[in-house]
Amino acid sequence: MTNAPTIRQRGSALTVAIVLLLLLTLAIFVAMPAILGEQRVSGNDVRAKIAQHVAEAGLSHGREFLRLNSGTLIPDPLVATDATKWVVCGAAETTFPCGTIESDVGSSALRARHYRYIGGGGRTVTFSPGRMYDGTGNDAGNFNASYDVGVLLCRLNTATDCTLTAASTTATSMFTLVSRGTVDGEGTTATVSETIGTFRLINLSTNIPPVMAAGTITGLGNSTIVGNPSVAPPKGLAVWARNNFDGSGGSWQTCQQDEYFRSDITGVVMMGKSKTVPTCDDCACNVGQRVSSASTGEGEDILDSTNTDGGKAFAGSPYYYPCDMFEYVLGVKARNDTDADGVCETLKMTDGDPTQADVVEWLAANAEIKTCADLNASSSGVIWVQGPCTGGNALTGQIGSPDDPVVLVIDGSLKLNTNVKFFGLIFLRYTGTAFTTCVSDGTGCPELEPGGGGAKIYGSLVMEGGGKINGTVDVIYLPQLVSAFNESPGNNRFAGLPGSWSDRVAY
Repeated sequence: MTNAPTIRQRGSALTVAIVLLLLLTLAIFVAMPAILGEQRVSGNDVRAKIAQHVAEAGLSHGREFLRLNSGTLIPDPLVATDATKWVVCGAAETTFPCGTIESDVGSSALRARHYRYIGGGGRTVTFSPGRMYDGTGNDAGNFNASYDVGVLLCRLNTATDCTLTAASTTATSMFTLVSRGTVDGEGTTATVSETIGTFRLINLSTNIPPVMAAGTITGLGNSTIVGNPSVAPPKGLAVWARNNFDGSGGSWQTCQQDEYFRSDITGVVMMGKSKTVPTCDDCACNVGQRVSSASTGEGEDILDSTNTDGGKAFAGSPYYYPCDMFEYVLGVKARNDTDADGVCETLKMTDGDPTQADVVEWLAANAEIKTCADLNASSSGVIWVQGPCTGGNALTGQIGSPDDPVVLVIDGSLKLNTNVKFFGLIFLRYTGTAFTTCVSDGTGCPELEPGGGGAKIYGSLVMEGGGKINGTVDVIYLPQLVSAFNESPGNNRFAGLPGSWSDRVAY
């Protein structure tokens, strides 16, 4: 019996596996620097993007800082710059934030005509309650992140050049925000800048009389009206109505500004920073110097649609009167004339929200919304009261000031308590649904209700619709207040200059 032959197995699997493992290990070692490099690049890119986003957040915060502090940051024209808030940049000062101006120039004359903000206690704005990024380690990705914002000021002269000479400054200023974002402890920063200019929200016309109504004026009560001398000289314009002015009843009178203040020259108090705004508690239109009155009838300072009642300022036929009162006074179109009768009776609703009147949208976006009780001597700019100021909500004390007058839009009627002093323009807005009726006969129109007496409106009272003045109030047109409002910080708004955003400067 023979044994079966033994079969010897041979193979190379183990050898191949070992060789492949060695090759794979070698490939990993070869690729490792590239992998680590990519990781570093990716990490650096993440940090750079975080720093960029943080810097952009600083710009946004800076814009809000300017908006909220416009009253103190925007300099008045012809007035010296506040040295507690601003210091001049040096021509060779290339450090943050001054070096942003002509960053590629070592010594810049333009840079030396800019101010940097120091009101925050240093070179940057101090935000309250602090930085948007709080340093907990979880603010931006898993990194601590923070930003600094510097503000540069250029005061423009009539040649639209930056100037340090207060006597040649205009009401327009330019602000450059410089924001530096930092990923703390990582050595990563990003700097962005943007230039923002100021513009006037409203440019009040000098052609607005002290009393103006879009319909019939049915009375002036016991009021004294001092006309606008720049309209219908030599006597000026005291009252302007679309329809008839009915002066029966009461003991009203009108006169010129000079005669009014000369009636009690010793009682005249000059107010405002420059002491150029006259006020008077006891001045009056004396009998011999009245242009119009309840007893003598209409004179040449009253303009209405008829000349059958003695009015000498009748404009002829067809009689001109602005179709849209809000547009004429404030420059914003609020109503359309859908039946071509010269009266803009229909609210314009073509912008933004189609269910909301355009004028309401504009007021919500541009006016401060306040209650009647909020108003005081510190009030300024455009203010919207969404309801009447009557009864317990009547105005009290001083509203606005000679340096910072108010444009006050009231939805409804107004009552002035005893000895109120108002500086600026009051617009009584009609919010009902029968505007044509209001214009034609005064039904349902906002009006000036009887008050406590002794009240003074230094400026103008405008009634959207027909209207009536009840009680005793002086309405004294002062041209100085128009200029003061147009140039006041409260009338300024900010807008970014197209193409001004930049990230070419690094700190």
